[in-house]
Amino acid sequence: MSTATLDKIVEEVRALSPKEQYELRELIERMLEEVEDRIDLEDAIRAETEAAAAGENPLPWDEVKREFGI
Repeated sequence: MSTATLDKIVEEVRALSPKEQYELRELIERMLEEVEDRIDLEDAIRAETEAAAAGENPLPWDEVKREFGI
């Protein structure tokens, strides 16, 4: 993205009312959280697939909780 493009975006955001800026910020934060959740899910699926390919069996959650006294 070029500097000119970023400058244009900054100008447009500055033209928004404080309420609109807040709403935009909230929207961007929700979108970022969704992207992070998707990345986490992809990482978990990849780890599970690699573990299964290596013949590893994950511990059941109840067993982990019991071992750590949770």
